[in-house]
Amino acid sequence: MQEIPEQTEKEQACSLIKRYVYALSLGVKKIFWAFGLVEGFTGTGNHEFDHTGLIYTRDTAKDKEMKKLAYYSYKLLTEKLEGCNFSKVERLKLGERIFAYKFNKLGKAIYVFWAE
Repeated sequence: MQEIPEQTEKEQACSLIKRYVYALSLGVKKIFWAFGLVEGFTGTGNHEFDHTGLIYTRDTAKDKEMKKLAYYSYKLLTEKLEGCNFSKVERLKLGERIFAYKFNKLGKAIYVFWAE
């Protein structure tokens, strides 16, 4: 089995935005974070899906959950896109390796951009 390099928190946060926006632009109606919101999908700590959560396991010493960057990216994405008409997402052509999407929210444009 090929070793899969771990994603950094920043990579996970960026990837989350890209995956959701791209899927919405293709007309996907519902998207679920499939492997759970809290780290530790299998509980062993050594499975590739053990590190896909948006929240670290509860810190019992501080009695609080530690939210990852991807959690805040997801929160911002949902706040900004809530109420958008997802049937009319427009892909803008701004150049090679530039990804740009225009959403319509109650007559106002919401833009999401990234470059690779």
